[in-house]
Amino acid sequence: MKKLVITLSIVLIGLLGYSQVTSVGEFRVATAATEFGVNLPVGTKVYNIETGDYWVATAGVISTATLSDASTSFTKLNDAGTDDQTAEEVVVTATGNLASENVQSALLELQGDIDGISDTDDQTAAEVDITDADGDYTSTNVEGALSEIGDSFAAHRTDITQNAADIATFETNVSTALSTGTVDGISYGITSDGGADDVILAAATSSTAGVMAAAQYTKLDGIEAGAQVNLTMITEKFEEDDGTASAHSLSQTAVTAQGAIVTINGVTLAPANYTLATTSITMGVPVYQYDQIVITYFY
Repeated sequence: MKKLVITLSIVLIGLLGYSQVTSVGEFRVATAATEFGVNLPVGTKVYNIETGDYWVATAGVISTATLSDASTSFTKLNDAGTDDQTAEEVVVTATGNLASENVQSALLELQGDIDGISDTDDQTAAEVDITDADGDYTSTNVEGALSEIGDSFAAHRTDITQNAADIATFETNVSTALSTGTVDGISYGITSDGGADDVILAAATSSTAGVMAAAQYTKLDGIEAGAQVNLTMITEKFEEDDGTASAHSLSQTAVTAQGAIVTINGVTLAPANYTLATTSITMGVPVYQYDQIVITYFY
């Protein structure tokens, strides 16, 4: 029996020694400015006689503190001594579009925003914004821009005679002075203001009409009066039989404008290496004994 009592005593002492529950006090102060006089642990209740409010310490408070200067370490309780807060007493952090710092005010803000939402967005032209990238008008909304466009149209409107059948056509003649613009070997420019070319006349081709190019003029200018297109080609051969150059006359009158093909010993010469006349050719390179010269030309 004694062993049983001792055992139970030991178990009871152990349970008390390891208990997680601790008691806290409950104090009262005359006003919120009254010093506590003792250090208050977390969970201590304080009753303010002046206002009839209950407060509970949410952090340890020193003895020289008061409800006023240690307010951040207390939470207000209701008359029953419990923390049944109202929405107005629950603090929130103002963020986004909300400026309120408690739940009650935040809910009122949200309700106001909801009431202000319309089911449709039936905007007028004056409410539709525009951006004028080219600087054509000063208005920043559709209504204003349309008004500016209407005024501009009225200022530049030309009266047109109209009947039920058709609209009469009309012409406006504007005097302008044309002058030569940019001219080169293949085109001719015309300008009306002395600046950039308004019209460029290109050279004529085998399929399209146009102005005469410089190269075309040069070719036509080289044709002799009365010349005909029925030319005949002839080839003649000459050979130097000794070391002394001798003259050889062409058998026909060459049409020099048509050029010639000249070779020495089978090698074609460039036109700069000979001069073709009407009945002769003068070589511009040395001709030696037994050299063979072949000339093809038109007559």
